[in-house]
Amino acid sequence: ENFYVGMELGESTAKHVIDEIGADKLLYASDYPHEPPEGQILAEVPRFIQNSGLSEEVMEKILYHNARRFYRIDERIRQRAAAE
Repeated sequence: ENFYVGMELGESTAKHVIDEIGADKLLYASDYPHEPPEGQILAEVPRFIQNSGLSEEVMEKILYHNARRFYRIDERIRQRAAAE
């Protein structure tokens, strides 16, 4: 319950990992501040969406929803709104 796994979008073992632990704890990996060039990221994400073979729901979790939950973005938005 208290862990997340960062994965590269081209990860060949993604389906196996999802079968073992589910998709709720997978995050698109980041190596900040050593990110690849923006053009590479802009090509990598659509390629992942097109070629991963994963369901739309799973891809949305990996690319968006899991990070939003991990970083508590909704909670932070509510806190800022309440502070204003």
